[in-house]
Amino acid sequence: MSKKAKTYLLILVFIALAISYFYWSNHRNYKMDITGTIIDIPGKLDESIAIHIKEDLIPGVPQTFGESMVFISDQTIIYIDNKKISLTSSLFEPGMRVEVKFTGPVAESYPVQAEAKFIRILTSP
Repeated sequence: MSKKAKTYLLILVFIALAISYFYWSNHRNYKMDITGTIIDIPGKLDESIAIHIKEDLIPGVPQTFGESMVFISDQTIIYIDNKKISLTSSLFEPGMRVEVKFTGPVAESYPVQAEAKFIRILTSP
C-alpha cells in the first residue's frame, strides 16, 4: 500500500470516528420541549410510567405547554449528572426538576400528553 493510500485511509478512519462521536453524543444537545417540576406521578401504565410536569415560569419567556403528562418507557433515555441511567419505577418523585424532549405526536389536550425521548433529571426533591 502506498504512502498516499495510507494517508487517505487514516483520514477516512478519523472522519468516521468523528461522525460516530457526534452522532452518538448529539442527544445531549437536543433542545428540550419542557423544563419543569414533577407535580404528580399518576402511576404505571402497561409498559410505561406517567409523570405530570408543571413547566417552569421564566420571566420574559413564554410558556410552551404550561403542564404536560409525560409517558416514560424503557425506550426513553434518562440522564442524571450527565450519566445515562436505567428506568426504575422509584426513580421519579414529585418535586424533581426535569427537562424532557418529546418523541412522536403530542396529544393537544390539557395537559398535553407525549412520550419522552430524553429526560434529564436536574434536581431531586
